[in-house]
This record gives sequence, structure tokens and C-alpha cells, in this order.
Amino acid sequence: MQILGYIALGLSLLSMTMKTMIWLRVLHATSCLVYLIYGYSIAAWPIAVGGLLLFCIHAYHLIYLLKPGK
Repeated sequence: MQILGYIALGLSLLSMTMKTMIWLRVLHATSCLVYLIYGYSIAAWPIAVGGLLLFCIHAYHLIYLLKPGK
């Protein structure tokens, strides 16, 4: 199960190298979903809840960024 934590960490770090905000948010939102799965699988609820909350924030901002006319 620890591999999920390392994958999430890697995606999170990779997202910080992106030059556009859209790709940063997409990659970091993906890492948040992996953190959510990882936290749930090891019953680490703060990790799971944090992943869920951060994913929701990224989803909100992605919807705004991808809105037509933006």
C-alpha cells in the first residue's frame, strides 16, 4: 500500500513543475485522489479527508479555468 503514497507524492511534486495552471491543477487533483485512496486504504482519515478537500478545491478552480469565455 505504501506505493500509493509514493505515487501520490510523485504526482504532487511533478505538478509543481508545470508551467500552466491547468496542468498543475490536473496533476495535483490526480495526486489528491490517490492520497484519498491511500488514506482510506490504511485508515488514515486525515490523509483521506485532506485529499478529498484538496481535490474539491482543484475541481472548482479547473471548472472556472475551463469555462467558455474565460
